[in-house]
Amino acid sequence: MNHPGFAAALAAPGIRVVSFDVFDTALVRTFARAVDLFAELGRALHGQQLITVTPERFAHLRVQAEAAARRRRADTEPGLGEIYVELATRLGWSEPQRTTAEQAEIELELRAMAAVPAVSGWIQAARVAGKTVAFVSDMYLPAPVIRAMLTRHGLVQPHEAVLVSCEYRATKFDGALFDRLIETTGCRAGQILHVGDNPRSDGTSPRAKGLLTFEVTEARLDFFEQRFLAYQHDTGGLSGRLAATSRLARLTCGPDGPAPALSEIGTGLLGPWLAAFALWTFGRARRAGIKRLYFVSRDGQVMRELALAVQQRWPDAAGIECRYLHGSRIAWHHAAMTELGDHQLRWLLNPQPRVNADILADRLGVPRERVTTLLAPTAGHLVAQPAWGPAEIACVDDILRRKSAEIVAWPEVVARRALAHRYFAQEGLLQDSAWAVVELGWSGSMMVSLYEALGRPAALRAYYLNLSSVCPDLPAAVHLEVFAINPDDVSGHLGRGLRFAEMIEVLTAADHGTVLGYETRDGRIAPRLKQDSAALWPVAALTALRTGATEFVAQMPAEVMTRLAAQLAGEATARILVHQLLLVLADFLRTPPPALARAFTACRFTEDPTDHDQRGFVQPLKFWPVWRHGWKRDEELWAEGTLACSPPVAAALARDGLAAALAQLWRGAWRRLAPAR
Repeated sequence: MNHPGFAAALAAPGIRVVSFDVFDTALVRTFARAVDLFAELGRALHGQQLITVTPERFAHLRVQAEAAARRRRADTEPGLGEIYVELATRLGWSEPQRTTAEQAEIELELRAMAAVPAVSGWIQAARVAGKTVAFVSDMYLPAPVIRAMLTRHGLVQPHEAVLVSCEYRATKFDGALFDRLIETTGCRAGQILHVGDNPRSDGTSPRAKGLLTFEVTEARLDFFEQRFLAYQHDTGGLSGRLAATSRLARLTCGPDGPAPALSEIGTGLLGPWLAAFALWTFGRARRAGIKRLYFVSRDGQVMRELALAVQQRWPDAAGIECRYLHGSRIAWHHAAMTELGDHQLRWLLNPQPRVNADILADRLGVPRERVTTLLAPTAGHLVAQPAWGPAEIACVDDILRRKSAEIVAWPEVVARRALAHRYFAQEGLLQDSAWAVVELGWSGSMMVSLYEALGRPAALRAYYLNLSSVCPDLPAAVHLEVFAINPDDVSGHLGRGLRFAEMIEVLTAADHGTVLGYETRDGRIAPRLKQDSAALWPVAALTALRTGATEFVAQMPAEVMTRLAAQLAGEATARILVHQLLLVLADFLRTPPPALARAFTACRFTEDPTDHDQRGFVQPLKFWPVWRHGWKRDEELWAEGTLACSPPVAAALARDGLAAALAQLWRGAWRRLAPAR
């Protein structure tokens, strides 16, 4: 709320009046663009049988009518009534029909407005500082309507001036409306500070008149919002409404928090993804008669938070209990480990990112000495090796198979199975079948272990955010429904070459360590969490990310949530929206804005289920190490993010070689010398 630039401008000597632009400065629509509002108006008029054309065609006609009305006036500044006279001619409306449609647009505009929190604070700060406040707008809506908008949001006081171009027949764009402002306030131009978003109308023009100006850019659509807008035609404008919701959430969070870039990622990426997933999950669960949803840690923590936020605003989700279930691959594999067959050995000896004696001990949940003793007779030399290759893994695989009965009877293994079963009973998984699991992904292997641990129930239902492949051991009794990435359709190809999984996992990170197993605590079974590894995100960063995502749900208009739920209810329409979410994520992974990519330098990530081998998610490159040792793109978790937050010369060297680095160095030197010339 507190912008030092505005405070300095407000304190400039001699300032007596502060004027504010209205649209995209003091107020924003819950539509990304005015033409999107026209399409929504077209839907309403079609429902009233006032038009027979499509809503999209009506929006085009509305834009054409405004352009025609402008051409008819020498001052090119028509009012809404003049626009609707033109529109009535195109649509064959009678006078009562024209009046009804015009009033419908006014009412929709009034409903669609929201205040920009930061600018609301500036308006109040100007009054506290003893300045006269005024509002100036280039707009076709009548001044009483704009005053009503400002009044509804507590931005204007009765005595304050509201100057609108269509009534003064003068615009900010050509500067004439600022002459009217000077006359109205009785001040000299140099005593007025004007605040607005348009570089010409709120910048060049008032400065040419002698006013001091302060530019506001926050209401412009950001990276994610522009991407949603680009795909809106496939969803009947719904993606545009999501873009506008993201903008309003971002403006509400403000740029002054501890991690504004992560807040922006929360409002523009994580929030839309998880809100849509929650609505989709609630819809599927309701149709299946599900009464309880278990969100599995750790990714399920933020998914549950967003689901609860959606549930507070979505009546159809009422009556479905959302619970947090502590689980992990290792904890549930332990619960099901009654033998060491193909399924168990696949995860025990998974070489991603590496496997050795210490990691195998962690995955088995036993002291290292157990593994040392196990390997000593025939493979003792492997105990000290930092990473096993294919031959070593095959050797250990053979040992584990031969010793399977002995290993699953170890006291530690037996105790882990028993504690897991008691935890499942405590949390209600053994009571009835009217529940389902909600999981991030990626193959269904956790559901195989849960199925075995629960005694192979007749049916086990799960809702997955993503499924990149299907575990070969997945039984027919496990029913997986998948929201986004699905190996059976084109979704898996939309991000070819991109590491979707890693990005989604860091965005859904939890505030606690992985679940290593269960233990008795205060008479209950509680999760035993890994304590000796760093959190993926610092607390402030994780809070900013989640706050942004939750604010997205809070700012979503009720009618948008209704349309989003309806879109997700249909198989084909849900696929369209999901593919757009994937394309937005793919665009971010391919061409990240540097400021957003830099936020990930605070993130630590590991591909190991027991959190070994953490490393930076992005690590800015330095010129000399890249020059000496080269750069291995394939080893990066997010190569384009690393390049985006690296110095330009180092990035050019890594991407295209020495010639590109020298060219980048020359361009930088030329830009620095240009002002001097």
